[in-house]
Amino acid sequence: MKFATPIWLWALLAVPAIYWILIQVQARKRRQFEKFAKSETWRWIAPELDWGAKLRKMRFWILGFFFLILALARPQWGIHEETVSASGLDIVLAMDLSQSMNVEDVVPNRLKKAKHIVRTLSQRLDGDRVGIIGFAASAYVACPLTTDIDYMLETIDTLNSGMVSNQGTDIGIALETSLRALERGAEENQKSGDNKNQEIPSRSILLISDGEDHEEGTEDIAKKIKAEGISLYIIGIGTQKGAPVPVRDETGALRGYKKDLKGEPVISRFNPDFLQSLAKASGGKYWTATEGEQEVEELLENLGMLHRSQYADRKITTYKERYQIPLFFGILCFLLEISIAGYRVLTTRRTATAAVLFLLISGVPAEAAQPSLDVYLENQKGVDAFKNGKVDEAKQRFGNAQARSPSIPELHFNQGVVQAQQEEWDPSIAGFQQAARGAAEEKNPRLEGLSNFNLGNVYSKKGDIQNAVQSYVGAIRAAQAAKDTKTEDAARKNLQLLIQQEQQQKSKGGQSSENQKDQQSKGNPSGDDNKDDQKNQNQKQQQSQKYKDSDSKDRRKQKFKSEKLTPEDADRVMAELASREKELNAKLKKQRGNPQARRKDW
Repeated sequence: MKFATPIWLWALLAVPAIYWILIQVQARKRRQFEKFAKSETWRWIAPELDWGAKLRKMRFWILGFFFLILALARPQWGIHEETVSASGLDIVLAMDLSQSMNVEDVVPNRLKKAKHIVRTLSQRLDGDRVGIIGFAASAYVACPLTTDIDYMLETIDTLNSGMVSNQGTDIGIALETSLRALERGAEENQKSGDNKNQEIPSRSILLISDGEDHEEGTEDIAKKIKAEGISLYIIGIGTQKGAPVPVRDETGALRGYKKDLKGEPVISRFNPDFLQSLAKASGGKYWTATEGEQEVEELLENLGMLHRSQYADRKITTYKERYQIPLFFGILCFLLEISIAGYRVLTTRRTATAAVLFLLISGVPAEAAQPSLDVYLENQKGVDAFKNGKVDEAKQRFGNAQARSPSIPELHFNQGVVQAQQEEWDPSIAGFQQAARGAAEEKNPRLEGLSNFNLGNVYSKKGDIQNAVQSYVGAIRAAQAAKDTKTEDAARKNLQLLIQQEQQQKSKGGQSSENQKDQQSKGNPSGDDNKDDQKNQNQKQQQSQKYKDSDSKDRRKQKFKSEKLTPEDADRVMAELASREKELNAKLKKQRGNPQARRKDW
């Protein structure tokens, strides 16, 4: 089994994260419900509420999402073989790689413009075999005829003037090499497998150059191409004004401009007249490269008029698509998620029974069951108002809630806090006392401890130390039962301060006011003998770091990978390399026997 688009499998990592987030959201909602009432109470208040149903819905949704991702990854298994007939043209692209193609009279330069034209053309070639010839003063097969357009484009990207050591411009040898490449491709196509009786497809050569030809005999090769029935198309790149030929180092940095033997800068000028005459001699067509590349459309129209013949029958092994299976299960899970109710469905009899049980347990009439929510909301508004400093509004809110449910000790506690804030000591004492009694009846020791603690604070401010001490003792006892160490420690501290204050008052009771004045006059003046000297140290730290940028750029040779390259194309590549090696050895022997220096090496 394999996946056609395995990148979607990375989305599976999000499935457990989404499930965890949904669980947390569900738990948060449940905690918010429990703030209002305990879970046992909700069974009677809202018997249709079912947290388990919500969890089941969530699980089916997650499962459906999981299968949907598998479907997008397109699982495939099961081999299917089919025979495909390939038909098209044989096209050889002769690319000028001389140094004059580096001239920047067109944007960005002539060679890069030529590569962009080839890329635009390749997007419209379907089923055609394309080969690449690179040339300067010599020519070589950079890519044999192949239907793998991606491999051909990778080859185009690597072409540069440094790949041809013998510089200059010889368009004749480029056309001759292109002609041999077409002939070799036709021969190999006839010899391959069942294609011995296949018809030779139409052949064409696309020459892309600036027209600076430094050799002779080019028109003779053009006439030979016409005689062979091969279509020659030419695209010229450059401007007649021209520009100097740049010289760059291995890193691409500009070192200067090309100079002739006299030391004058070489100005490379576009020669469209020569290219037009060459196209006329071969019976082909010529276009000048434009910024909008309209010439590509006209070239495609001419190629479309050529005869495309069937040149190969190939067996293609494909895997059968199985994305329908996980897609089916995903849709099924989503349908189940929709069909499951998010709450417990109750019958009419069960609903009525639950309501009667709730009324019997609560011991209040039916019309009194509804205000419990209003009491909670009113109390919450009072708490918010008190936090925001709106004491009067908080007092009114707590009073409204207390009027509706006078038996709730928390409401008495809140009202007592507000009254103490406004220094209404007697109503505050009554509120805290009632809150402490109610908390004791409900066996809520924490609220009982807080109520007695606040009651002791109010008595202390009022000056009633005896009742304050009793209240703090009650607060300590209740806080110990509730294991509320914070309230217990605060109550013990306040209790000790009250005891010390009461002892001081008793000891001072027998002294006259004069003795008190004498003692005050004879008292030792307080002096700060152990004052610590403060030292302000402001140190400014300056750190300077110098960074040196090292712009060393290593040129790396590109390794080609092509999943579409067939064994036949690979054999042609190796054959072309062997043929190129033989031709190179022959030229080297010829140059050793009769060396010649070129005047124009651009």
